[in-house]
Amino acid sequence: MCQLNSYSGALSEYIRSELVSLCDKVYTDRRGNIIGVKNGSTAKTLLLDAHMDRIGLMVREVSDNGMISFISVGGVDARILPACEVTVHAEGRDYYGVVAAMPPHLLEKGEDKNVTPLHKLYIDIGYKDAKKRVEVGDFISFNPKAAALLNNRVSSGGLDNMCGVYTLMRVMREIKTSRSIAVLISTGEEIGDGGCASALDDFDIDLAVVVDATHGLSPTVKPEHAFPLGGGVCVCAGGVIDKEAYAKVRSVARENNIPYKIEVEAGTTGTNADIINLHGGGVKTLLLSIPLRYMHTQVETADMSDIENCVKLINLFAAEY
Repeated sequence: MCQLNSYSGALSEYIRSELVSLCDKVYTDRRGNIIGVKNGSTAKTLLLDAHMDRIGLMVREVSDNGMISFISVGGVDARILPACEVTVHAEGRDYYGVVAAMPPHLLEKGEDKNVTPLHKLYIDIGYKDAKKRVEVGDFISFNPKAAALLNNRVSSGGLDNMCGVYTLMRVMREIKTSRSIAVLISTGEEIGDGGCASALDDFDIDLAVVVDATHGLSPTVKPEHAFPLGGGVCVCAGGVIDKEAYAKVRSVARENNIPYKIEVEAGTTGTNADIINLHGGGVKTLLLSIPLRYMHTQVETADMSDIENCVKLINLFAAEY
């Protein structure tokens, strides 16, 4: 799993505390997945999945002068790293740090046009004796600042996939279905290790709904590669998506005037839907995504109306399917 969640105890405990009031049983497995079970009156189980892990860094080396070099955990973009604020999670203590940035005054001619590769960047925690405080293999998380923007939009690092986690928390408060529900707040998605798989054997799943993020349209992104913020939830069509459930969720959206877009994935989706779809003899799977601008940065931006519409769509779909 993406181990960064091991150093986000407050987040995990908050998620668990929310689920305790909404579920009949809540537990954490050895991969760090948080699972909540709400018992229904039928043997059928609806699985709701959203991953909680996010991209980060790991200590590669600590130099004698106290500077820390690092590697990426997940899809970290080197372009956005200089001047980022981070936390180094050492044994017994966290250290605030900054990713060093060369002042523009000191750049050689032409250097301003180059992206500094990740292996040439380092983190400064302010201690010359950092070798005594930080070890190779320690994990490093970003320090995003959440902000409310105009026009019902929010910005923060980690919205991929806290927007999905929040969606499922809202769903669990409102959902009405005779099925048992297993809500899986999963780990490992950002590094592609399928951490969600360790939780699937506990249930006889007849339908899974995965909620994740997709690319939001911005002035620098081509329309064919992204979706407008505020345009509605993105319903995925593709090889891993169950055709019957896909048709039904679109029908529910149309009948209830819920805006949505269709996202086409001919093969795999790059989400937990790829793992869940193949479990056992196969699981009927849907993928719903929230458009995010500036994905895998510390200013990911979403429109709250898309999240609200996703909550509404899942609740109505679950009640009818």
